[in-house]
Order: sequence, then structure tokens, then C-alpha cells
Amino acid sequence: MTTTAIQAQHAHNLLRLARVNAALSARDEYEANQLLPPDRRRPLPRPKLTRAGLKELQPMLVQRIGELEELFAGG
Repeated sequence: MTTTAIQAQHAHNLLRLARVNAALSARDEYEANQLLPPDRRRPLPRPKLTRAGLKELQPMLVQRIGELEELFAGG
């Protein structure tokens, strides 16, 4: 695997991890909003992914990011 390919995969996985973290934050905001009295709730889109699914993705991405960093560092 070339250095450029490793860097591209690394950047892609960092972006995916950022999206997973943002989705978790949006889910937290949605759930907190649901706890408010109905007249105080803001209209928020219902999350599409489950918390369990997102929490499963996080460590997988972190592991892959670490593997690519090791590969890039040569070892």
C-alpha cells in the first residue's frame, strides 16, 4: 500500500469518526429535547441510527485509524 493510499484511508476514517461522533451528539440532543415539556421542545429530526450501532462503530474506526497510523509510521 502506498503512502498516499494510507493517508487517503486515514483521512477518510477520521472523517467517518467525526460523523459518528456528530451523530451521537445529535442523538443526545434529540433525547434531551424529548425530556422537555411538549411546549418547550424544538423541532429536531429523529436520529436515523441507533446509539448501539454508533457506539459499535466508534471503536472499530479508532482501531482502524491506529492500524493505519502504525502502517504509515512503518511499524
